[in-house]
Amino acid sequence: FAVGLFLHRLHFFGAMDGMCEISIIFLNNKFLYRDFGIAKGALYRVNLLALAVSWIATRLIAFPLWLALFLNDYYHHPMYAQGVSMFEMVVYPATTLIIWCLSVKWFGPIASEIMSEFGG
Repeated sequence: FAVGLFLHRLHFFGAMDGMCEISIIFLNNKFLYRDFGIAKGALYRVNLLALAVSWIATRLIAFPLWLALFLNDYYHHPMYAQGVSMFEMVVYPATTLIIWCLSVKWFGPIASEIMSEFGG
């Protein structure tokens, strides 16, 4: 975010990457239940479903969409690449790809907990 604000460009892509933080609200709630030993009830299950839905929407779907939009702008709008540094053209997509790979890996424990919690 800060680089985009400082350089006055690529704000859309910074904001789109930042959307993933929505899922952290539900992840933190899950950790509160675990760390404070709160009994798992209906509210815990609702939070778990909200975590899964937000994780899928803001991470597993949004990051590949981000990459597709970024590459589409680069290839189909040549004037877009003129004002962007090589650093931004390489590091931004690489960072998003790495975060997406980590999100895919981290979804495994979330999915397995959902399966165990709902008896699947």
